[in-house]
Amino acid sequence: VRVNRLVDYFRPAFLFSVNTHEMEEIYAFRGMFESAMAEVAARKATEEQVRRLERNYERMRRETENYEQYVHTDLEFHKLVCACTQNTLAAQIYNSYENLIAPSILHTTQIIGVGNGLKYHSLLLAAIRDRDSQKAQAVMREHMENNLEQFKRLASRDGEAPGGEAG
Repeated sequence: VRVNRLVDYFRPAFLFSVNTHEMEEIYAFRGMFESAMAEVAARKATEEQVRRLERNYERMRRETENYEQYVHTDLEFHKLVCACTQNTLAAQIYNSYENLIAPSILHTTQIIGVGNGLKYHSLLLAAIRDRDSQKAQAVMREHMENNLEQFKRLASRDGEAPGGEAG
């Protein structure tokens, strides 16, 4: 499912159901879950999975002018990291919230650009490639904390959450 379809499909629910506090909870959950996921991914990723992550990251770098495509590839990167854990339950959990976060990621990216995303994805890719599980965990936690800070900054600047509801 393409992000532009996701945004169109989930926009009404997102606009009316996710406020700033709920987005903070989503980012907090992602920080806990995805940092643990990154730690396991660095230990268990196959060489082919690392190559997929590398190809995905290169696509992200080429798609910086098309935010919808960039966000689609960004979400795919996180899904690939999840696949590196070799854990089907982790994949199911990630898939269960991916659609919820897509509109917010797109909106945030449209406002702040792709620099932070490229930075953290590059660092995470390097940690997984180097099989440095502690670094992978730390990078992902910092990535999610940075996303939350960006979200809060946008919310306070605009007087509302990036999804559109006052927080």
